[in-house]
Amino acid sequence: MVPNSNIPKLRKERQKVVAPAILPATADPLREIRALKRVVQIGVYAAILGTEPFYLFVLHYSWSQLLSGLFVGLIIATIAIEGAFGQMFKLRRRSAYPSLLLQALSSASDVGAAADQALPIINRLLRIRGSAVALSEESGGLRLLSVSVLAEEDALHLLEQGKAETARVLAGDVERALVSEGNQAHERFVTKSDRVVLVPLAAMTRTLGVLVLVGRRGKSDLGDFDLLKAVGTALGLSIENLRDKEELARTASLLSTALESTADGILVVGKDGKIERSNAKFLDMWKIPDSIVESKDDDKALEFVLQQLDEPEAFMDRVRELYAQPDAESIDTVVFKDGRVFERFSQPRRLNGRNVGRVWTFRDVTETKRAEEALAANEKRFRALIENSTDGISLMGADGVCIYAAPSTERILGYKPEELIGVNAFDLIHPDDIQNAGQAMASLLAEPNGTLASSNRFRLKDGSWHWFEGTATNLLHDPAVRAIVMNYRDITERREAEEALRESEEQFRLIQESALDAIITMNADGEITSWNPQAETIFGWTREEAVGRPLAETLIPERHRETHKRGLERVIATGEGPILNSAQR
Repeated sequence: MVPNSNIPKLRKERQKVVAPAILPATADPLREIRALKRVVQIGVYAAILGTEPFYLFVLHYSWSQLLSGLFVGLIIATIAIEGAFGQMFKLRRRSAYPSLLLQALSSASDVGAAADQALPIINRLLRIRGSAVALSEESGGLRLLSVSVLAEEDALHLLEQGKAETARVLAGDVERALVSEGNQAHERFVTKSDRVVLVPLAAMTRTLGVLVLVGRRGKSDLGDFDLLKAVGTALGLSIENLRDKEELARTASLLSTALESTADGILVVGKDGKIERSNAKFLDMWKIPDSIVESKDDDKALEFVLQQLDEPEAFMDRVRELYAQPDAESIDTVVFKDGRVFERFSQPRRLNGRNVGRVWTFRDVTETKRAEEALAANEKRFRALIENSTDGISLMGADGVCIYAAPSTERILGYKPEELIGVNAFDLIHPDDIQNAGQAMASLLAEPNGTLASSNRFRLKDGSWHWFEGTATNLLHDPAVRAIVMNYRDITERREAEEALRESEEQFRLIQESALDAIITMNADGEITSWNPQAETIFGWTREEAVGRPLAETLIPERHRETHKRGLERVIATGEGPILNSAQR
């Protein structure tokens, strides 16, 4: 089934752009042959009539013989002239009509306009009543493109009625097909005396669609199938050419849009290094003024560009190298005096396999370079911090296996960093601390981004056990880390000092408790901090009553308190005593 068409609307839109082209009255390709035919006719007929006196006076023909001979001669001459010139007219039409059609369609704006212009011309040249054009679609159907005189409904009906013949024409099985030879009428426009012919719209080796022609039998040129084929080919070539132009225009528009919408500056040059094209981004990136652009002076543009660069000679040296190697590709950076940095890409431009120039692409990477430099500086500072840290730093997986160890590891544990990679931390923990460490690990794994502090004993490389305290942070979920971060320090000496202090305090407590003398301690503010049992016995104050009270108010008589105060200040300042006795002396 031939799909319906929006042809009336399309035709109205096209007519706003361009009216159908009609050949001028003087455009008659058969005029010269017609003139030649008249000359030949006059000459032949004059020669025949000029011989009649010879037959009459010399050969003594009778009038009946003379008239009958004249009649026969004129008939023979007429048949010969008409036959010869009929063939000449056919050959002339087959060569001239396609040329006239191609000439008329050379100014068509698009495929639809070409069809609208072509059909009236075809109607006149072929002396037919109406015509239509239908193009093949990718779906396999036909799309009615244009009609002339013939009603759209009649054209669609003819295509539907002759769909078998249409299919054969489109497949290239026949050069033309007859839909009707006058034995029936398909619509009110097509009568029994009409001939309907389908002609392929051929373009080189493929068929684009069909040309529907309707004309009177014996009064049109629909019987000259060679002529119809030539006309169909001319129209097909015009349509194909317009399609190619439309596709080329679409491609050019797409490329132009892509060129102008890209974030990169693009410069296209020929083999001679002359600028052929650039996009607006290129002009903006290089800050090229309109005056230089409008002048189209390549030397001025190059001079303006070089003035901005930090190393213009190096820039030009690279350009010369690439022009000396037409097929080479390149990527490097260009540094400006104002601190901007561009990445410069260059690759050859080819046409049909031939090198026809070069394409330069510039990308502003100033912010990227600054970010990279800042990142490198941060990494350097971070590495210096890690490598010179007094604490140990390591990364381990969820299974406790070490995946990174800082350089400080060797100083703290005795192991080189690479010796710890792949070692499970639990293999180094004291057996008495394994259970607590395992529980802490399980708790940490259950809390992403959580932090846990703990103290455990670890075995050093020399086999000794040291106490370590540290914090573990669960960053397994962080894509940038994917590990548990461990910070730890050796607290063995501190633990030993604390233990010694506890032992000393315990010894002092035992001495204080068992002493036969009163032993009292006070702080710098003169407040009692300890009060042994013998002090309770001697002074009568219980430990609970005395601790926290000022010593002077508790034990020193009021007349000696000022002396006690000065003595206390001297002890605190110099470490020398006693307090009361020195004052009394």
